[in-house]
Amino acid sequence: MLSRVATTFGQNLARLRKRVGISQEELARRIGVKRSAQISHWETGRRKPEPRTLTRLAAALDCEPWEFLKGVKTDYDALRATSPAAAPAPPVHLETSARAAKRYTDLGLQIAAADMPVFGALPLLTQSIGAGPALVITGAVETFLAFNVTFIRQFVDPVCLRVGDKEESMIPTILPGDLIVIDQDKRKRMHPKAGHVYAVNVDGGGTIKRIELRNHTLIVLADNDNKSHFPTELIDVQDVDLTTIIIGEVVWHARYLGDRR
Repeated sequence: MLSRVATTFGQNLARLRKRVGISQEELARRIGVKRSAQISHWETGRRKPEPRTLTRLAAALDCEPWEFLKGVKTDYDALRATSPAAAPAPPVHLETSARAAKRYTDLGLQIAAADMPVFGALPLLTQSIGAGPALVITGAVETFLAFNVTFIRQFVDPVCLRVGDKEESMIPTILPGDLIVIDQDKRKRMHPKAGHVYAVNVDGGGTIKRIELRNHTLIVLADNDNKSHFPTELIDVQDVDLTTIIIGEVVWHARYLGDRR
């Protein structure tokens, strides 16, 4: 007799919990939840855990986070795309510490599970930033990049963006084609740190610039030495909601050094 394929997050969670033979109470204890009723709520669909909780659940149940989302069409589609069969791009595997340690042990490296970081996935959006229309964060996702969850938890709704081919304002710090992570924490956008790099919408277009707020003036600066093309801008923001200009702080960037063909 064929078992019914789970089609909800809760059904998948219950199936994976029963596979390892533990109770809801034990699972709650393993992930640091005070009440087992929380697990029951998740399994029955009354509530949903935060996406970052999936990594703790996966570690407790010795599975991969995407297994909770197999066959599920929910708000968790972002993490579902890390399934090996889900996306044409090379998949991002979210490994539990135990599995990762075993894999390295099999290669002859002595690494304890406790020393292995837990990884989560951030979406790389299809849109790029720079020298174009205003930046509006959308749900269109190209693929996913793996980051240590300790890094991810520092930020609010972090997303990855590709720097546009014509975005040259931050050369030599950030180059066209680089990848960036932006932190969309609203409080930080309302109180930007002087000299930090932000994704901003100025003059009707999205770009990356260093900014500084002095009294009611937003100073927007480029790292590019060509000041005739990238002059310093002064914006009066006395009666302006800064979050309409500042989309997020650039908290990480990387450069692909391989063959792009």
